[in-house]
Amino acid sequence: MNEYQIQCKLMGSAFELIVVAHDSTEADGFLKAGINEIKRIEELLTEFKPTSETSRINSFPANEIFTIDSEVHQLLQRCQKLYNISQGAFDVSMAPLKKLYSFKRTEEKLPTTDDIQSYTSKNRI
Repeated sequence: MNEYQIQCKLMGSAFELIVVAHDSTEADGFLKAGINEIKRIEELLTEFKPTSETSRINSFPANEIFTIDSEVHQLLQRCQKLYNISQGAFDVSMAPLKKLYSFKRTEEKLPTTDDIQSYTSKNRI
């Protein structure tokens, strides 16, 4: 058994997948399956494609009842539990992160400690 790995950028993030397999053919299958699963989740949850479940949810008026994908529903239920357990510290939305990070910049720049402290003191994080 040997260790095999692949690095890729998906969902706007750097991923490193590592598997242990008998040979490179078996490892390639496992790594491709991992990448395909990440791509499937991205297709389901991305806000950048109008066909995603996230875009569909965001397009409905707040007072309208509609059906969503069961996997997404289960995920949102778990997120709600984490939100409650953490007393609001866990936020499944990207809104807090978007205020601190510029995801569309070409250069990578982390917010300063002062930026984070200022934001968290104003926003109960």
